[in-house]
Amino acid sequence: MAGVLALAMFATFAGTAHAPTVARQQAEPSLRAQFAVIRSNAAFRWLLVFSCAQMLAVGLMLAAAPYFATYTLGDPGAVTPLFVFLVGPIIVTMPAWTRFRRRRLPRPRRGRRHPVARARRHHRARPEPLRLRGACDRGLL
Repeated sequence: MAGVLALAMFATFAGTAHAPTVARQQAEPSLRAQFAVIRSNAAFRWLLVFSCAQMLAVGLMLAAAPYFATYTLGDPGAVTPLFVFLVGPIIVTMPAWTRFRRRRLPRPRRGRRHPVARARRHHRARPEPLRLRGACDRGLL
């Protein structure tokens, strides 16, 4: 197991050794301004809601696994296979969801690119700060 972890560590280091760097952005000064930015971005709100729901569901399943293995199955040693069968499908199906998104959902319009995509496109010439439209428009920044 230590060999697999060491190999993964070195592969990650080698794969990211020449990755472009991005200028560090200044954090929002207040919690109120951060929530204003979240309220201004509907796509991020949906992503946040569904991500929290998924994390809650997985956490509840993993927390219930020892109880289910011990008292329902009658074998405390069944906890490990339960963890594998609960977490495995999430890991295996992630590439399928990525392909689904690329094929089925509409792409953003040409003039309205995501700030991260803009930063990646111009990362060599000049780092472009992320625009915080909602907070700037409301005078919070």
